[in-house]
Amino acid sequence: MHSLKNRIAIVVMGVILLITMIIILVFYLQAKPVVLKNTESEAKRDIAAAEAIIDLKCPGDWQAREGILYKGQVEVTNNYVLVDSVKDLSGASCSIYLNNVCVSTTVREGECEIRAVDRPIPKEVRSKVIVAGQNYLGQTEETSGAGYAAYKPLINGDGQVIGALYIGTEGDLYNGIVYGSMRTIGITGLILAALMALIVRFFIVGKFVKAKPRREADAKIWKSPAPEQLHKSSDNENSSKNNDVLEMLDALLDTQQELPKGLNALTLKEIYLFLLENAGDEVTVKDVSKSISLSTVTVRRYLDYMEECGMVDVEQEYGSVGRPLRIYRLKD
Repeated sequence: MHSLKNRIAIVVMGVILLITMIIILVFYLQAKPVVLKNTESEAKRDIAAAEAIIDLKCPGDWQAREGILYKGQVEVTNNYVLVDSVKDLSGASCSIYLNNVCVSTTVREGECEIRAVDRPIPKEVRSKVIVAGQNYLGQTEETSGAGYAAYKPLINGDGQVIGALYIGTEGDLYNGIVYGSMRTIGITGLILAALMALIVRFFIVGKFVKAKPRREADAKIWKSPAPEQLHKSSDNENSSKNNDVLEMLDALLDTQQELPKGLNALTLKEIYLFLLENAGDEVTVKDVSKSISLSTVTVRRYLDYMEECGMVDVEQEYGSVGRPLRIYRLKD
């Protein structure tokens, strides 16, 4: 089982981690629309830049002749130099469609070097761009993650829609701000939880540990090495050693918590010294009562307390009649 300190430390860590998760969730919900709006603005700028680049390299109107797309006098179908120059200058992927079919693109199929041409324009784009002649902005099959796609209709000299220009922005801005910030918050929360758990474990929880029952605390104190040291001192009849025994006993009593009502430390010390001097002998309540001039009832209360604290061993001798005789010895 976990100790009280460990349990409280685990609870504190769990609470901090829960708060961290809530903060991350709130941040995600608040930041997502803001970052997506910025990404949308970036897509609009990219498609405007792509149009300017294409007009600069290929002056003239868009036109379709015999199933081939032209810009001015430049053939656009399978013209990868044109779309690559757009990507190099804007950083966005670029595709050009003739009617509903891609004829030039920077997008590659999987890990191959083959260009993803001859694929149809996404369904959600066709009705708005090709049919209605409107711009489209949003995520499509061509974009993955948090990237944005911008489509603009290609209009020939007669005002007819003959295709579409596609620009796809990467999700770097979204990933960098949202996921990067969420990762930072998560790591910070984890470190904070660990530090707080350590602080609680080693500094704060001591107050709760002291609130354990008095008898348990007393037993721990009396089971310390001090009684053993006192026994060793009593084996030496030298007076200086006896003084050391008294000093250690005084120090031991100073560390003892408040005694039960009706008991005092001096009398307890006197009884303890009597048992120490008679170590190895069978000591009864009457022996102690006679030696220190206290009633047997009072002596029995002290000895019962010492038994509870683990200071003495008690044996019972049964006679032929009457109550059994209790024999007290200091613990080794």
